Amino acid sequence: MDDTPITWEEVRNFLEFFGWTTLVLTPFLYWVNRPAVSEDQYVIRCLLVACASICAVGIRGWKLRSGRNFNRIQSFGHTPTDIRGAAAHDTTP
Repeated sequence: MDDTPITWEEVRNFLEFFGWTTLVLTPFLYWVNRPAVSEDQYVIRCLLVACASICAVGIRGWKLRSGRNFNRIQSFGHTPTDIRGAAAHDTTP
């Protein structure tokens, strides 16, 4: 078994895939399951679609905005100074 830890990039890709897949399958699932019969079902369906759309569009927007440096970010704790490294802060002449 491979002991390589899951990277943040893999998690982001999975979340984006989940979001777009949910949005694409929503009309089909609505047709299969029929309209909601209770207010609770309606609220849960709306929340699921809202979360999926925010997730998919947000991650895609983040990828587009970040450009080539997007894949270099490995965790939540990194800041732009961490990505550039110490050379960006070197003030020696």
